[in-house]
Amino acid sequence: MLLQLLGMHKQISPMSILTKEHEAMLSMVHEIERDLDSIKNSTQNTGTRERITNLSEFLQRHILKEEQVVFPVLLRHLEQDKPVVNTMHEEHERIGAEFQSIVAHLSKPSSVDLQRIHDILDMLKSHISKEDNVLFWLAEIRVPPHLYGILVKQMDAMEEQVKH
Repeated sequence: MLLQLLGMHKQISPMSILTKEHEAMLSMVHEIERDLDSIKNSTQNTGTRERITNLSEFLQRHILKEEQVVFPVLLRHLEQDKPVVNTMHEEHERIGAEFQSIVAHLSKPSSVDLQRIHDILDMLKSHISKEDNVLFWLAEIRVPPHLYGILVKQMDAMEEQVKH
């Protein structure tokens, strides 16, 4: 408490913000999975389509923050672990493309492949786990804390820019 009053509190880690976003995405994923299980034999999936579209849009904004703000810093500070960052980048491209394809097919319920949606949701859950448990753990160790404030401000600015 005293440190906060003196303005010496620990800065918020950009990785903790991204982890909170991951938690929000996982919550959306679980809702969609419940929906998919209940609509296997039904065409009444308007809410599910909306949830998938919302998850896709949230995911795209999240990926932009990681790719344009956090990953460049990680590449500078995780010298020996660049393959981890590169793998996450490749997964972003694949997951983003899969979600765009699924969203494009949502307007035609007969062309929606429920197993494919389950598969991409599993891929997203695996990706989130790797980021939270490997990449962000490495980042917390190797990225200097004095950069946290700068990264958080850049992420906030990007979020504002996307809103407008």
